[in-house]
Parts: sequence; structure tokens; C-alpha cells
Amino acid sequence: MAKTLIIDPGHGGTDPGANGFGIKEKDWTLKISLYQYNRLKELGANVAITRTTDKSLSRDPRTNLIKGKYDYCMSNHFNAFNGSARGVETIYSIYSKNTIAKRLADVIVSTSKLPLRRVFNREGKAGDYYFMHRLTGSTQTVIVEYGFIDNKSDHDYYKNESNFYKVAEAVVKEWCSILGVKYTAPAKIDSKPKPSTNKSKSGNLYKVQIGAFKNKANADQLALRARARGFDQFIVNENGLFKVQIGAYSKKSNADAQAEKAKEADFDVYIEGGTDAVSKSAAKPKTFSVGQKVKVKSSAKNYTRTPKTVAIPSRIKGKSYTIEQVGSSDVLLKEIVSWVKKTDLQ
Repeated sequence: MAKTLIIDPGHGGTDPGANGFGIKEKDWTLKISLYQYNRLKELGANVAITRTTDKSLSRDPRTNLIKGKYDYCMSNHFNAFNGSARGVETIYSIYSKNTIAKRLADVIVSTSKLPLRRVFNREGKAGDYYFMHRLTGSTQTVIVEYGFIDNKSDHDYYKNESNFYKVAEAVVKEWCSILGVKYTAPAKIDSKPKPSTNKSKSGNLYKVQIGAFKNKANADQLALRARARGFDQFIVNENGLFKVQIGAYSKKSNADAQAEKAKEADFDVYIEGGTDAVSKSAAKPKTFSVGQKVKVKSSAKNYTRTPKTVAIPSRIKGKSYTIEQVGSSDVLLKEIVSWVKKTDLQ
């Protein structure tokens, strides 16, 4: 049976974690975790994540999501120490071997060329010193400190987007080896594609769009998913919405071809612009927004984003719920804390 992993973006919400040069730790941990989660999911790994937005997650609710439910947990962090310390650290439980902690530290160091500070564990009065080890049960948890956010050398390295995602991808590759998942390198991991500026004869472009959100964090998450699938992507802020686009073309046939690729990759697709606003091959999908009330159809089958296939029970169907987050093909329902396909909602 394939091994399972849950990724934990450290801190969040009212807990910013460390700070350095105007950057909060919680933002970088979420950024790197979302990239890794989406990449591993695209590669077929059995992976989960403790938070996908900047929300508060205290000790017990966080560890309850993890405890004994997965083979491994990687808790992502960035260190701080008055700007004087630097380098990579990984921390493992006093009850486990250092094997995975050392593998992760080695791959981060070899990719980033940042110094290795230490691979260690720490004992406290009640066993493990860190609650992420002490309270996650049989799940083998490794705490990863990618560098020191308040050290100028470490900070400047990760401030570079290319470096940031290069390290994130290297960790993804290492986890594929640990989990027994076939690894395939993405088309691009270190560049920000820009929209085409070629105009059609009508003066407009055919823009292939896979999502539009009021919350930029949701647009960023979808863009990461598109990037992981090998699509060039960019975010445009128009009319109060952050639109995720994967191409802009002067010829409609090229836009249609890109839309078909996106649909095959399980994205909702809408073609905007050109002489006809909506492509016949990719009609505008029904829109969903945060705070909207929806019902789960009686024909709905399974939840999404669960490590194993989980059927939606009949008691959940036909009732109204509030959308808390919107994905490309599914939404998170607040009252039941579960992701459901958009096609299973009315």
C-alpha cells in the first residue's frame, strides 16, 4: 500500500510565526506548502494539507488533523534568531530514526547551497519537546526549517521566486522517492510567464481562463496547480476579480486547443475576448463564490481531496451549506469541513 503524507504549513492567522525584512513566516510556509501539496497531488501521491489559507490553527486542532492518520507529516517552517544565525535545520522525534530528516535536509542544502546547521531531536519533560512530535501519534513527523527568515543571506535567497520554487520542487522530488511515487519534472519551476501581447484582427485576444476569485490567495492556489500541470499561468486583476489565465491568443483555434488541454487536466475553462466572448468548445461554467449557499445533489457520490475514497452520506445530501473556499473543480463547504465537486452542487 502506498505511503501517505500530510503537509503542515506552520503558524497561520493570528499566529504570524517569525518575521524578517517585512515577511511573516506564516506566509512563506503556506506558499511553499501549497506548491508542494499541489505538485505531489498532480504526481499521484496520497497527500493532504492542514491549511490552504491564512487561518489560525491552534495546537490541538492542528495535531488532531494529523495524529495517526498518515504515515508521514512534514511541518514547514522558517527559523529566526536575531539575524545572526543561518542555515537549514530538520527536527525528528526522539522515538524515530533521523533517516527522513537527514534526506530532506540534504536535498535542501544541495539545492540551495545554504549551510546545514543541524539535523536533531529534542527531549522534553513529557517525551518529545516539540508538540508536533509529541501529539501526532504514530505519524512520523519531521519539522523542516528551510532557513532563517531574519538572516539577510537566507532571506535574500528565498525572496528570489526562482530559488524559492526550486527548493520546493527538490523537496517534492525527495518525497516522491520516500513515498514510492514516480516523479516527473514540471515544464517550468522558476519563471513567471507573461501574457501574449499579439492582437487579433478585431483588436482583442482570446484569453483562456480557468478561474476568477475575489480572494487573491485562492487565485494563487489555482495558479500553482496550473503551474504544476505544466501550464504557463498569470493572474490578472479585473473588475474586482483575480483571474487566472493560461494563455492569450490572436487565433481562436489556438485558444480552443489550449482550452481542450486544460479540460483534459480537470480545469474549468472559459475563453474570454476575441470576436465572440465565449468559445463554443469551452462554455462558461456555473460560478461559485465564497459565502454562497448551495445544496449537495442527491446524485453526489464522493468527497474530493481525501486520502482515500470517501462516499458522501445520504444525511449530507439535499441540505444547504456555505462555501468557504472555491477550487477549480470543487468547493470547501464550511459546515461539514469537506470538499465537494462543483458538479455535485445546486
